[in-house]
Order: sequence, then C-alpha cells, then structure tokens
Amino acid sequence: MRIVQAGGPCAGGEEAGRLVSGFEEPEQAPPWREGDGPRPRVSCWPAGARPALYVTLRRGGRAEERYAPVTARHDYQDGRVAYHVEIKVVDGTVHRAYWAAG
Repeated sequence: MRIVQAGGPCAGGEEAGRLVSGFEEPEQAPPWREGDGPRPRVSCWPAGARPALYVTLRRGGRAEERYAPVTARHDYQDGRVAYHVEIKVVDGTVHRAYWAAG
C-alpha cells in the first residue's frame, strides 16, 4: 500500500481472503476484540477530505492497483496501525482493514 494524499483527522471513536471479484488481496487486519488489549485510538475523515491508499490486488499472474479512500485509521498501543478503506471492484464496493507497512 502507498499513501497518495493526506487530510486532517477528526476524533472518532477478516481474515485474509479474496475480494468478491476474485482478486487476491494484502493481509487484512482483524477487528479489535476485548481480549486484544487496550482499544486502538481511532481517527476518521469525512467524505471529500479523506486520505487514500493504492492497494495492490493480484489475480493470476497480473497485479492491479486500486485507489482506496481511507474511512478510519486505528492506532494500537503496540505501534501497529490499521487503515480501514473502501475498494471499488467489478461487483460493487468492499470495506477492508489493512495493516500499514512497518
């Protein structure tokens, strides 16, 4: 993933798999659960002011980058960061959470 634009955050508070269109996708960040430790700090952005990522999806021998607006960022106390994004695919829009590259 790579960040392609930035916006100002506002306060707010799945397992790896395949998108509905058959593309393989990057490792997903699972949802936070009570046993996972302290709740992550959540930042969100309104439509029109969202940062975005390009997510690389693979199908067969080809790779394709998809523009993915960020709907939320989760910052965990252990330093991990997960971005929640919307990805447009042939079959509609999917919502995913991906770990930021370390």
